[in-house]
Amino acid sequence: MTANGVQYAHRILSAALKSAVKMELIFRNPALVVDPPSPEKQEVRPPDVATVNNLLEASGAASHRFYPAMRLIAYTRVRRGECLGLHWRDVDLVRQEITITASLVRSAELGLILEPPKSRAGRRVINLDDGTAQVLREHKVRQMEHRLVLGSTYQDDDFVFPDGFGAPLNPMALTRALQRAARQAEAGHVKTARPAALPRLSVASERPESRTGEQAVRALKCQHDFGCLRPPDARLAKGSSRGVCQGHEPTKLTAR
Repeated sequence: MTANGVQYAHRILSAALKSAVKMELIFRNPALVVDPPSPEKQEVRPPDVATVNNLLEASGAASHRFYPAMRLIAYTRVRRGECLGLHWRDVDLVRQEITITASLVRSAELGLILEPPKSRAGRRVINLDDGTAQVLREHKVRQMEHRLVLGSTYQDDDFVFPDGFGAPLNPMALTRALQRAARQAEAGHVKTARPAALPRLSVASERPESRTGEQAVRALKCQHDFGCLRPPDARLAKGSSRGVCQGHEPTKLTAR
């Protein structure tokens, strides 16, 4: 295990033992007397312009749901946490600018939390180019359609880039998506298609009120957990009581 891994494990264990002290299960936290190793400093090598363009082309061509977030990071240089902590109230698509007011981070004790900028310079207004502003407009429309399909199941916290249910997105999900897109770009797997920000749950074949929220959730989980590319209406077709693609494990399709 690397020094970073040891430090992370120590942080998690220390938080668990701290809770045990509060519950009076133990008298003291033994992790406090252990000094974890210093994290390894790695040289940061930012990608060149050609690499970034290939990555965006790969993610956009694959209709990647994280394409708008990747585009925003690439064209504005915002940090991952700042991107995921962005709210629609901080986005002005008329003036084409965003205001950075918080960053989404993971706390060992509290989970995903929003933190204010560490300095005055961190709270800033960033102008958007025409292309990125248009990507965000289309992303907002798809997000609104998606929210209408899920109905009360959707947790509307006003995040620009939430998870499939409207809650804060785990930052590692975006990191893994970037890594996959980078591998695609390196392999040259680029096809022509329209980029999409969210998995779309079509309601064209039936009235929206005839589809239950539970079915929509299961169809969404089907696409999220298994990468299913079948049309959503096929997954929710008559005769599929669970709304699950054949061969997928139903126990993994429970709503969160």
